[in-house]
Amino acid sequence: MEQHADLIPLFIRQFEMCQVRTDEMVVVLSDTRSREDYITSACAAVRALGATVIEVKMPGIGWRSSTVTRGIGGAVPTLVQPSATLDSIVRLLQDADLVIDLLHERMTHLPIRKAILAAGTRIQTISEPPEVLERLMCTDELRADVLAMYERFANASTLRLISPSGTDVEYRFHDARPALYNYGVADAPGRWENWPTALVTRYPEPGTANGVAVIARGDIMFPLRRYASDDVRMTVEDGYVREVEGGHDADLVVEFLNSWENRECWAASHLSVGLHPAAWWHALEFFDRSEILGMDGRCARGCFLFTTGPDSVDNRYVEAHMDYSLRNCTVLLDGQAVVEEGHVVLPGSPIPSGARTSAQPVTR
Repeated sequence: MEQHADLIPLFIRQFEMCQVRTDEMVVVLSDTRSREDYITSACAAVRALGATVIEVKMPGIGWRSSTVTRGIGGAVPTLVQPSATLDSIVRLLQDADLVIDLLHERMTHLPIRKAILAAGTRIQTISEPPEVLERLMCTDELRADVLAMYERFANASTLRLISPSGTDVEYRFHDARPALYNYGVADAPGRWENWPTALVTRYPEPGTANGVAVIARGDIMFPLRRYASDDVRMTVEDGYVREVEGGHDADLVVEFLNSWENRECWAASHLSVGLHPAAWWHALEFFDRSEILGMDGRCARGCFLFTTGPDSVDNRYVEAHMDYSLRNCTVLLDGQAVVEEGHVVLPGSPIPSGARTSAQPVTR
């Protein structure tokens, strides 16, 4: 009960920013591995704001994969495998004004997400422990900063990623593959957001990624939630990772992706720049990794997500999705730097370019 006393007002603040109104219907979606205190507190917060709340809990059985870990769809089989039950759930979620996504593995890359958003439903994913949610809550300055970077991504034709560790990869964009932005608040119809986050993202044109990406020692490998202990060198050709070199960490990546027996798991996926000045790079070391998604390491200001696997724009839904969060990179959009060696350089940003993350030492 003491935990709920903290969570309910925190959730009320977030749902107020999500524009929850008294005439709305909100669905709290969970599964058997979701946090019970989040389910209870989310329902209580919605009721406190005067909206109607419906709780839906999905079963976790029905997994059909032989791999050591569940993939994106396998996390909640009922929401992926065609059935009359799935059809009914989708209709309910489409009829809702807001879906609070408390699924243990989240709705981020499930195929049904696109259909739900197309109906105008807002989706608010909640993905981290309470202290992370509070520390990384959205502000007006953060929202403005994310939108400023979004404008740069939305108008770019090419992206080049380089780093002192040897990364040098180039991508091309197509107008039909729009840029995306997330500042953590589902505040408009048809909008998905993850609380907490601060990212600008774009999916490259298929087959255009070429070069070498190096996951340097100390960079983070998701969903392994692991800091790399040695360098992993990935050769990318025509949109696919073709070769992986390195030690134990390279072996982990290869074995994990090969276990799905699907070439598309090796395809270049979204490119994202982290923008949150309060995100802490080494947060993984201070939490039980089974209870944290790792948004600190994914959206730390100036970090870059080099990813493989799904492409929701292209309807490429595969089970294995890896985010490699890289520090100290330079990001060039059409030849102009928006990040220089891990420091955001965005003229007019309401947040100083030198905003500190743990990857940037304080000097006095």
